[in-house]
Amino acid sequence: MNEPLPEPVQILVVEDDAGDYGLLRATLRQAGLVAIGQTDTNVWAKTLAEAVAAVQCLAAPHVVLLDLSLPDSAGLATVRSMRAAAPELAIVVLTGHDDPALAADALEAGAQDYLVKGQIDRDALRRAVRNAMVRRRLECKVALNEARFHDFGSAASDWWFWEMDAQLRFSWFSPNAQQAIGRSPDAMLGLRRQEIAAQLSPDEKEMWAPHLEDLAHHRPFKQFEYRVALPGGAYQWLSISGVPIFDEAGGFCGFRGTGTNASERKAQQFALEQANRAAQAANVAKSRFLATMSHEIRTPMNGVLGMAQLMMTPHLQEAERLEYARTILNSGQTLLTLLNDILDLSKVEAGKLELESRAFDPSQILHETRLLFTETAAHKGLALIELWSGPAQHYLGDAHRLRQMVSNLVGNAIKFSSRGEIRIEAREVTCNGDTAQVEFSVTDSGIGIAQDKQEQLFQPFSQADNSTTREFGGTGLGLSIVRSLARVMDGDAGVESTFGQGSRFWFRIGVHRVAEGTDKRQAQRGQSVEVPADPTQSNLSGRVLVAEDNRINQMVIRALLAKLGLTCEVAGDGQQVVDALLACADADRPDLILMDLQMPVLDGYGATAKIRAWEAERGLPRMPIIALTADAFAEDRVRCISAGMDDFLSKPVDRETLAATLRRWLTDRA
Repeated sequence: MNEPLPEPVQILVVEDDAGDYGLLRATLRQAGLVAIGQTDTNVWAKTLAEAVAAVQCLAAPHVVLLDLSLPDSAGLATVRSMRAAAPELAIVVLTGHDDPALAADALEAGAQDYLVKGQIDRDALRRAVRNAMVRRRLECKVALNEARFHDFGSAASDWWFWEMDAQLRFSWFSPNAQQAIGRSPDAMLGLRRQEIAAQLSPDEKEMWAPHLEDLAHHRPFKQFEYRVALPGGAYQWLSISGVPIFDEAGGFCGFRGTGTNASERKAQQFALEQANRAAQAANVAKSRFLATMSHEIRTPMNGVLGMAQLMMTPHLQEAERLEYARTILNSGQTLLTLLNDILDLSKVEAGKLELESRAFDPSQILHETRLLFTETAAHKGLALIELWSGPAQHYLGDAHRLRQMVSNLVGNAIKFSSRGEIRIEAREVTCNGDTAQVEFSVTDSGIGIAQDKQEQLFQPFSQADNSTTREFGGTGLGLSIVRSLARVMDGDAGVESTFGQGSRFWFRIGVHRVAEGTDKRQAQRGQSVEVPADPTQSNLSGRVLVAEDNRINQMVIRALLAKLGLTCEVAGDGQQVVDALLACADADRPDLILMDLQMPVLDGYGATAKIRAWEAERGLPRMPIIALTADAFAEDRVRCISAGMDDFLSKPVDRETLAATLRRWLTDRA
């Protein structure tokens, strides 16, 4: 309050009584304050209108000495009108009434100080002028800050301001709090922070404990995050920061701070944590997969390599040689089954598995599966029983995959059973118009599965326990594939089992009924059991050109073709195949080409394209080109046919499949 006054001080006197004005002017001179227009009698304002005109036309005065009783205005209305005309002006009220209530009302109306006529001396006047100027300047600053605060608070879309009193009760929220929070904060006004925390769950109370401790000890805090319930049962996350407030004496007055809606950030954080957990789980799964694959591949490879070494032993008996060869073949087939299972599983998980939709008869699938496993079951003394519990009905579906799924269940049942019977059954579970649900099941009298081990059976590479793998073999992929295929077919798979008393594995699929009168011959042909002919009695003849860069594979295919009675020539890459064709006379052209895909110099696709172009240029008949490759995906087959090849064989080559394919093309060519 001891701030010096500016020089000169500009004061506007608003007084309608000339005598009072004269006394006031003399006191101003004694106080060292110079009134505006001291030498000009027309500048002092006798009415409110003159005062308003003066502040608008003259240089802005510092202070207005304002009489409350004017000819054109009286009372507090005079103060309000003057304040509206000059918002930044300091006002000292002059009145003839020594009334504290009136003084308080005048200050409430916008004045900064109050003087009673007849009690004004030099010091009182100087003190009132100084106080009014300083106080008004502070009020303007506060008003400006409040305006800024209000504008910032109103403009913010995701954060707001709040205050708590000394009892830690919410006492104020900025205007934008409702928009930022998503609900009215009025329900929280007057609530103590401890009362809010008392309604929380035990887990949330534990999370709030450090925050309540900060409040109790009047400590600042930053970004405390908590959940609040919204209408409808939803939740959102809020984040608040605050600092304690103290008065001039150091007494605690409460807290003041900011808040923000953290729901979006928490959702992103949660998604990131989920992705991180998924990535970690994927790494663990990958490690387990590699460890399992290493074990499952090394086991049959040990059979292949071990028996191959034994076959090199001199002076082998014929029976020993056949046993070793049979072991090598079985081990190789085990490896191939493992690879095929992995391919099937990867296709399902990638969403790339393509299903056929052709008519099939469930009873036929049961019959074929029983025939397929009859010899294996008989070898273990097991009886196989088939039963279709449904109408004489055909359905649309993928019969090939269904045989694969049923065969997988039957193979497991035989593997884990040492006595009794195995029932292969199917039934129509539900029917609604032309749609139905069909269930296939296989029931055995084997070792059974404990309740707590059943669900993990359908996870990749899972069995009841490790000893199961050691005793019975297998990779644990089969049931996972069955369930995956069933779910792709709008169904599911499961198991019912009692430990030591056998198991019942089932899967259900959604299908469409085939209407009566529909041609089912194609489906029946596709479902017939083909008895392969003895490849050694194939009666094949002709010349085959083989494109193969691997020396061992050259030896294998050369030997297989020789056993089939075919003449074989081998080229080490695609360009050698093209050169050999271009160099030979028409009469010496081979009858068929077995084309590898991945070769140096020129691959199988490029070689096929050159051959087809050469044939077209010379008007030659189309030579059968059959892909023989380790690429085993469906898209590989499609690409081969699109490139101009006629058929597709995958490695490792099966001699019966090779014989059947060659017989088809060489017979057609003849």
